[in-house]
Amino acid sequence: MDSIKSIMEKTFDAVVGDTAIVANRCQYAEFTHPYAESGVQILVLKEENVSRAWMFMKPFTIALWALTAITNMYNGFVVWLIERADNRYFHEGTVWHQIGTSVWFSFSTLFSRHGGELRSSLSRVVTVVWLFVALVLTSSYTASLTSTLTTQQLKPRYVDVDSLLKSNAKVGCDKGSFVVEYVEKVLGFHPDNVIKYDYQKAPNYPEALKSGEIQAAFLEVPYVKLLLADNCKGFTTVGSTYEVGGFGFAFPKGSPVAQDVTEAILQVRESGQMRELEDRLIASSKCPSSEDNNKNDRLSFDSFIGLFAITIGTSTIALVLFFFHLLQNYWHMYMKFYLLFLIHQMRAYWQMYASVHRLLALEMELLRQRRRHGVELVELRDV
Repeated sequence: MDSIKSIMEKTFDAVVGDTAIVANRCQYAEFTHPYAESGVQILVLKEENVSRAWMFMKPFTIALWALTAITNMYNGFVVWLIERADNRYFHEGTVWHQIGTSVWFSFSTLFSRHGGELRSSLSRVVTVVWLFVALVLTSSYTASLTSTLTTQQLKPRYVDVDSLLKSNAKVGCDKGSFVVEYVEKVLGFHPDNVIKYDYQKAPNYPEALKSGEIQAAFLEVPYVKLLLADNCKGFTTVGSTYEVGGFGFAFPKGSPVAQDVTEAILQVRESGQMRELEDRLIASSKCPSSEDNNKNDRLSFDSFIGLFAITIGTSTIALVLFFFHLLQNYWHMYMKFYLLFLIHQMRAYWQMYASVHRLLALEMELLRQRRRHGVELVELRDV
């Protein structure tokens, strides 16, 4: 108001900026057509409309739910594969029975331990690491779900002027603004319940609403747009917009400049440039959509990437060691079989050699005997 009076006193030639057009100021200066949307709105905490039927899904994102299930299945498969050779519990029954056993073991590790049922040290290491990860996941899930349910219970169901007046609630607005007088005299709030914030010190209305210092803030529409652009997460406007003059430029009474500026403002508004300017100023600080806000409140894959890397890495190392041990056993069995085969072949070759040698020796002996008997016959004939 002091700056408007300064025009009449000819201290200033004009006042520009966020100057509200109010009836009692028109006696001191002449205003142009409002260049910004007029009105006063109520800013309150937002009440999230979330279906309680699926509330249990909210703490984790879909990606985290899927990763948890896949990791469960992978760890269960690794334990089943390692234990299948030595543990009767993991190799009895049909194929479908074994699949059911593997799935049941995978998901039951989230709620119990199976140390007594495992035989291999590798499978025990895999299970212990996954139990630690499962403990962190279940604890985080419980804490997040509890926080979500508690926050929803504490949020007001609905806020309007009547409910604020009946509950004797505290409300906030800018000090020195015409909104203070409007809230007190027109809307009927007691002056003690109207907290006046110094707009020159950039009052933090979102923090005041979150802390419960005030239940609602009465602000002009342009200020509400700027606040929601930076702090729309968890905040919204309620009720109707209370019409006032809006923002305009002030000039001395009878000034021809006021008419020219009004004409220029109307041209800008009618051409759509005013909307483009407004969108350009607010676009850099626009809040994400409500879906993005919900995602930011939920625990995601990024929150547990280290834990999943540990358990998946442990299971993979155990699987590699299992296959290495299996190949080593097969190698020993192959080498043993190969050595037995060589020994058997050498024995067969030796026996064949001995048989051939005996046959040759027998034939040589027969040949010598024939020759000796033949000489004796020849000598008898000569006689």
